[in-house]
Amino acid sequence: MKTEILTLLRETDGYVSGQELCEKFGVSRTAVWKAINQLKEAGYEIEAVQNKGYRLVSVPDILSESELQSVRKTRWIGEKIAFFDVVDSSNKTACRRGGAEWNLCHCRKTGCRKRTPWQRV
Repeated sequence: MKTEILTLLRETDGYVSGQELCEKFGVSRTAVWKAINQLKEAGYEIEAVQNKGYRLVSVPDILSESELQSVRKTRWIGEKIAFFDVVDSSNKTACRRGGAEWNLCHCRKTGCRKRTPWQRV
């Protein structure tokens, strides 16, 4: 639900009411509040205004599973995303996950000999 809320906040110019989120996901206001707080803890700046709702103010400069899922616009390529903070090898991880069906995203690799500039830590 966290990813879905993030997607809605991204796609909406104004505010999204808490009640609207409750009805859309069939959950309580407490569940919505917890998901919003998890997003805030992850670095998202979300404004909450009484009688208006929630609005996404800014996003952190991080790569996370929720971030990737919330910006994905495709229905077939990239449908299955496996996110890892650290992997030993992209190829080995892809093989363990079933190969071509998966898109692998990772922040850092360990145990590899050659790294491209964007993978260096």
